[in-house]
Amino acid sequence: MVYLILILFLIFIFGISYKIEVTHTYIKSKKIKNEIKFAVIGDLHSCNYGKNMEKVVDLIIKENPDFILNVGDMYDHKLNIENSDKYFKAISNFKSYYVSGNHELYKRYDIEYKKNIRSFNTRVLEGEKEKLFLKDSIINIAGIDDIQINKRLKTQLKRALKNVDNNFTILMFHRPHLIELFNTLNVDLVVSGHAHSGQWRIPFTRIGIFAPQQKFFPKYTNGLYKLKNTLLFVTRGLAKENVLIPRVYNRPEISIIHLLPE
Repeated sequence: MVYLILILFLIFIFGISYKIEVTHTYIKSKKIKNEIKFAVIGDLHSCNYGKNMEKVVDLIIKENPDFILNVGDMYDHKLNIENSDKYFKAISNFKSYYVSGNHELYKRYDIEYKKNIRSFNTRVLEGEKEKLFLKDSIINIAGIDDIQINKRLKTQLKRALKNVDNNFTILMFHRPHLIELFNTLNVDLVVSGHAHSGQWRIPFTRIGIFAPQQKFFPKYTNGLYKLKNTLLFVTRGLAKENVLIPRVYNRPEISIIHLLPE
């Protein structure tokens, strides 16, 4: 019994690592003329990644994405929000977008956070979209607020997705579990976070243990999923010291998505 407990303890300890992993996902589409690369960043939760957040930012700079999508919970009032300010300031030379997450909306702290984000040259999307002309392709970047305050979810969606035409359309929305809703939308890709990849993962698998709204052994926590009418991508996110339960076999993630011509 002692040996079994020791083995289980060692398995647990070896699974804890906060070294960021950069992952690459490839998506082909007839709507894309030349390769476009973008980063998906989520659930930073104001965690500390070094002076001026260089442990995150240096990796993003090395990848040199065409734009960055920040999919919510980038701030957390329980930690030093200056860490998040430093992050957004450091990426100010990139084309960058943001949507709110549930933690940022607590007591409407998002009003202050959004003001800061805008001052650092990141576009805040609240039921809006922006049309990007990149490498002979047109990309619609649409985003809506988290449902914690967004009681008019369908109104924001309708406004954000108006006149998307036949261009490649990405919807930024913090929570990944609203699959029935996603399948009704005229979008090519939904990008989300929120699930923290199940916090604990079974070693060498994508199987997480628990995620909000999805409960135990959640289905949508990490990577690319083909839904009925669209694709869903969920980033594992960067949260670490804001939670009591450590990440196990679940390193923090910077997600890089490559859009390729079909």
